[in-house]
Order: sequence, then C-alpha cells, then structure tokens
Amino acid sequence: MLDMAGIEAKTQDYKNALIIYEYQKNIVAGKLDTNISDQAYKQFYASHAKDFELNQNIVKGVVIKLKGKAPAFRYLTYELKNAKDYAKSVKTLTAFCNQFATDCLVETNNWITFEALVKGSPFNRIQNKTDWLSKNDIATAELDGNAYLIKIFDCKLENRISSLDYVKEQIKSIILNSRKVKLIAEYEEEIYKKALSEKQIEKFN
Repeated sequence: MLDMAGIEAKTQDYKNALIIYEYQKNIVAGKLDTNISDQAYKQFYASHAKDFELNQNIVKGVVIKLKGKAPAFRYLTYELKNAKDYAKSVKTLTAFCNQFATDCLVETNNWITFEALVKGSPFNRIQNKTDWLSKNDIATAELDGNAYLIKIFDCKLENRISSLDYVKEQIKSIILNSRKVKLIAEYEEEIYKKALSEKQIEKFN
C-alpha cells in the first residue's frame, strides 16, 4: 500500500527546496559581482599555490606530421635549435606546417598536457616523459612511413606548481562560488533580522 502521507511530505520538501534554489539563483543573478581583477587572481594564486600542484606535465609546443621522409626537418630543426626569438620560431613553424605538414598540432599560446600534445605520435611512446621534458625541447621520429617533429617552447613538470594562466579558470570558479555563498548568507541573515524585528518569528535562547 502506498504511503501517500510520506509521498506528499517528500513532494512538499522537494517544492520547498526548489523554491529556495530559485530564490538563491535570483539573488545571485541580480547581485553577484563577477568582475575579478588581475590582482585578485594573483593574490589568490599566491595564497593557495600549494593547491595547484600539477599531477601531469603541461607544455606549450607543436607536433608536426609529414608523409614520408622529411629532409626539410633538418633545416627546420636547425632553425628552431638556434632561434632566439620565440615569435620568429612560431612564425617559422606555422609557415612550414602550411607548406609541408599533413597534420600539425600547435599550442604555443595556451598550456596543454604533454599527453594530449603527443597523442597519436611516436613521442607518446616516451617512457619517462617528465625526465625527457627536463632534458629535451626538440626531437624527430618516424612511424609507419610518416616523419614527426616535436618542439617544446615551455613546460611545467608534474609535482611542480602550475602557472597562474593554466589554473585561472579554476580560480575564477572558486572566487565566484565563495562570493555566491557569502551573498546568500548575507541575504538570509537580513531576512532573519527583518522577520525578528517585525515579530514574524520569535527567537528562543
């Protein structure tokens, strides 16, 4: 036999929870300050740096794939090894990719995991990737009749503290969530005090 009283109680609890949720959402939508200054990001990052320890290697780099042998890689490798200008190196790589590459993954502005960068390439077979990254920034390889080149412009190794720009979205989410909680608590306190003053509720010690 159905427990109608129990069902009705649960339904009412659900309605009450939904009302509270919509109320809180409206408060947040109308009052939440979503602007976060660069200084706020930096202060939060500096205060919680240990919370942003990397559990994998992240890099800025490029992997190029060519069909068949790649004599041009010799010239490109030489250019990249001796280049002192980062912007010029990226420009050289982009031009090379447009002219010769059958596939090219370029991540020179944003951080990406090393695993994601080398996926589908022979560099994915590197056993100790952390050790390799600490000693290398450029290499070539061949697999299944294709030639590959990898160039690492910057890296952060696992178990080290992440860069701020890599965790910026995470910090944004934490700061905004903290503001939401504080905002809702302030409104609930305000409503409580108003109800007390208007004697809508009674406070018991």
